[in-house]
Amino acid sequence: MSLPSKKRSGYDNLSQLDVTLFGEQIVLPLSILINKSIFDGIVPQELIITKIIPVFKSNAKDDISNYRPISLLSTISRILGKIV
Repeated sequence: MSLPSKKRSGYDNLSQLDVTLFGEQIVLPLSILINKSIFDGIVPQELIITKIIPVFKSNAKDDISNYRPISLLSTISRILGKIV
């Protein structure tokens, strides 16, 4: 069985697979970060950086209107968003 690629990872290059595999090692620092963010009401700038990727829809690949943008948030930002 092959592991999923990191195509869906955001700016932090941390995939949900990484969080799952290393969950026990990162749960304490991640909980401190999330709790501090919620308590202070501030989201660190690094968590709101978004990677925008053009995804081809159809027809001619050289026409920019045949692409749609998708935004990839960091995995930690997605976790924080689900908690809030």
